[in-house]
This record gives sequence, structure tokens and C-alpha cells, in this order.
Amino acid sequence: MTSRAETLNPIRIARAKAGLTQEQAAQSVGWTQAAWAQLEQVEIDRHSLGRLKKVARALGCRLSDLTGR
Repeated sequence: MTSRAETLNPIRIARAKAGLTQEQAAQSVGWTQAAWAQLEQVEIDRHSLGRLKKVARALGCRLSDLTGR
């Protein structure tokens, strides 16, 4: 069962829009699939700005798409 927080995770939403699996997204930034999965489980405001910028580039979206700001 998927929790509401997991469903509304902006990183997960952006990855889905980009049509990427966790594995594909992780490879694009040099991480493991497990590391990416953790990324999607943590609240967005707990990530560093540098990490979020890297994620946004990998997913082809704007930083504001992930942060809502």
C-alpha cells in the first residue's frame, strides 16, 4: 500500500513525468537505485539545495517544480 506522502512526493512525481524508473534516474546522477528510493521517501525540505539541483537536472525539470517555490 502506498502512503499519501509517497504519492505526493514531488521528486517521485517529476520522475514519473520524465518517464524514468528509479534505476534510470539514479544512474543519471551516479547513485544507486536504493539511494534514489530513499530520496523519494524523505520530505523535500530535508534535502540539500545541491542535491535538489542535481535531481532537477536529471529529471529535466526546474528546481521550483520540486520545492514548490
